Amino acid sequence: MTSDERVVNNQTKPDALDSSLRSLLAIHSPSIILVGIIIAFALFFSALAIQQHRAFLTNGLDLGNVDQALWNTAQGRFLQFTLMAPVESRLALHVEPILLFFVPFYWLNLGSPQLLLIVQATVVALGAWPLYQIARLHLSPIQPSNH
Repeated sequence: MTSDERVVNNQTKPDALDSSLRSLLAIHSPSIILVGIIIAFALFFSALAIQQHRAFLTNGLDLGNVDQALWNTAQGRFLQFTLMAPVESRLALHVEPILLFFVPFYWLNLGSPQLLLIVQATVVALGAWPLYQIARLHLSPIQPSNH
């Protein structure tokens, strides 16, 4: 095999790989773009929410009582908080069993209002995925019927 043949052979393989990569990206590019937007949204709004919290712009009746109730649960006092006396339990106001998923983070001393803000921004960002799927289902190009 001559050096010219090796060069030709090496150039054909990347072209085939390049064309298959292009076709794959063409098919999945809206999904890839959406994932990028979701990640950017989650990062931006997590950082913004944490900055607002550090600047004392969050409310104790919202974020504070959830954080305190989770911390107290991790300490053995199930969903108790002190911000709305005489009410002592968060269950008297809201039944939110999903909050119990955060208790292990508080046991490991990883729980904080910042964690709750990051999760909130991430969950809101992830809401774009089902909206995209619904829009893709209902707004896809209409195929001509054979009637």
